[in-house]
Amino acid sequence: MSLLLILCELKYFLFIFHSHLMQKNVYPLLLIILAFISSCESDVFSPRVLPAPLLQPQKSNQTESLRFGGLFHTRSTVWDLAGAEEHYLKNFDIRHYSALDSIVFSPMISANDSEGQVYVELFNLTDNVPIINSRLTSRSGSFDPVFTRNILRYFPSKKIDLALRIKSETGEEVSGYFANLFVYKSVVE
Repeated sequence: MSLLLILCELKYFLFIFHSHLMQKNVYPLLLIILAFISSCESDVFSPRVLPAPLLQPQKSNQTESLRFGGLFHTRSTVWDLAGAEEHYLKNFDIRHYSALDSIVFSPMISANDSEGQVYVELFNLTDNVPIINSRLTSRSGSFDPVFTRNILRYFPSKKIDLALRIKSETGEEVSGYFANLFVYKSVVE
């Protein structure tokens, strides 16, 4: 795994646990690390061919994180499926989760210092339609995570295959780096 990929992973990890880190008085260290990672050139590597991640849910309390998507990019100004079939989230079914409260979609996307925006959305391959309200945009030149609001009600109550779709506003190259579906379960006491 390249150094840039490791640094992007670290940046994402630090972003997610930002509030926890602040409680431990390591905020200055966090700022130094984030400043270093943000200064990395986005064209240092070509995110074209990497193996699909292992789609093993990461459990934490009442939250489950499903990671998929791999590294993807496009210059297309029309919607383009991001990655090959091995990067899809297959057989996702909201009925498999008891006490499901919400679902939040969070890809890491980059406009790669272009003049435009990168657009990404969740796409239901089974029904050939996008998941409503899953579209996200960014003008950032680094891989920054972006988050939807709760999109649970827009998922069908059946088994579906999910993919990411990406497009560029200007035709310049834009990229994405994995995505997470955060599945939140209600806590009943």
